[in-house]
Amino acid sequence: MSTEVPLEIKNDEPISASFANMVGRSEAVPLTWPVIVDGKLWTEITVRRVTAGEVEAYVKALQVARDAGLPIDDIQLPLIEAPTAVIKALDDDDAFRIDEVAQSFLPRRFRAEEASKSTQEIGEGS
Repeated sequence: MSTEVPLEIKNDEPISASFANMVGRSEAVPLTWPVIVDGKLWTEITVRRVTAGEVEAYVKALQVARDAGLPIDDIQLPLIEAPTAVIKALDDDDAFRIDEVAQSFLPRRFRAEEASKSTQEIGEGS
């Protein structure tokens, strides 16, 4: 007879974790129109996959903002490794390319939601 021991997870304990294979987890997107923001030259922007913990924090932040009646526009998954000020300063064609690459790095749960929204919007507009 086995005895099950409850698993206790403590969020305050630092852990050291990394992915065994980093190939394909990020992509550097070269900028056609590099920008200088706060004295730093940006010639490329890295887009990367997010972790389960980052998704959890994102979902929680959205819920807190919605419950408080706050805007959610600036709450972003950390897919794009650049400050918001840099993203807003980009040429629109560069921003569009980064968005395209970011779509391929979205977790599946968010890709399905977006596909569902697009289908509903098309149906509503007919």
